[in-house]
Amino acid sequence: MRRSTLWVSGLALLLVAGLAHAGEAAKGAEGKAPAKAEGEATKPPEVPKPDIQPDDIGGHATDVVAKVDNVNITRGELTQARRLMATGRRGPLPNNQQILEQLINRALWQRYFDKEGLRPTGAEIQQAIARFDQQLRRRGASYQRYLIARGLTAEEDAALRGYNLAMQRLVNKVQEKITENDIKAEYDAHPEWYDGSRIRIQQIFIDTSNLGSDKKKLDEAKQRIEKVSAQLAEGKDFDRLAKDYSEGAAGSRGGDRGWFRRKGPEVDEPLISSAWGLKVGEITKPIRGVRGWHILKVTEREPAAFTFFGCKRRIRAELTRRRLEAVVDDLKAGAKIERLL
Repeated sequence: MRRSTLWVSGLALLLVAGLAHAGEAAKGAEGKAPAKAEGEATKPPEVPKPDIQPDDIGGHATDVVAKVDNVNITRGELTQARRLMATGRRGPLPNNQQILEQLINRALWQRYFDKEGLRPTGAEIQQAIARFDQQLRRRGASYQRYLIARGLTAEEDAALRGYNLAMQRLVNKVQEKITENDIKAEYDAHPEWYDGSRIRIQQIFIDTSNLGSDKKKLDEAKQRIEKVSAQLAEGKDFDRLAKDYSEGAAGSRGGDRGWFRRKGPEVDEPLISSAWGLKVGEITKPIRGVRGWHILKVTEREPAAFTFFGCKRRIRAELTRRRLEAVVDDLKAGAKIERLL
């Protein structure tokens, strides 16, 4: 089953996380214009007509980058989503293919919202915008300046906000069905996923991500990592070998990758799984990962920081994520999807 790419951080399928954070929005808007006069604080925001719906988002360009049944996703929507994701972001942006997958998911969710009666009315969207504007004005900003700062029209913002309202209703609906027994069973099966325990990892890494299917170069990379592994078995210093052989930024730090919890991003799962059972000072054999070969060493361990009761919120969020992911996977299986990018 193809896994969805929208679960980067919790429910990352909410394409514009900033819409839910009035504080960050106010800071962004404050930088665009001086605070309005006192008499303007009571002026209601200009909001779109009630018939604005979430599927009106984007569509500035006519070239189609994907199709979901009879719904076209345009390059304009892709560009807009990328721009909005970049607003206030500190880490790297998803690539265009990952963003496109989120837009495909959005199209599927919108149809699901209609089927399940989750789509908000225009009046409900207007009420949400009015509340948001009040929050901004208390910080000396306004809804209009918020739109300008993000390059959005009122209609586009209303569509995005309506999508988020519908998704929040779905999340609430899913969470209502998660029982205390469900949470306890998940904790009993994998307490280390939620209890805050951590390990610190050093690695020696040989990158194969740019080698494609070149068998000769892939064999040479394997030979290099096996040579390093043999030197470690002879008692050679891990830090020194990491600085001499490891590729990537961590090599100059003696291979230090920092702290990891047991349940991390999917790309790291095979690596963390291999290292988790090691004692401090123990070293793995070479491990083939998504991007290349790794040798891992556990340098520190921290025990559990939370009891079951302290884990319940995180467990509920994880169970919610899984159930939503199962729904969107089913929606994809039942749709004709063409990716044209």
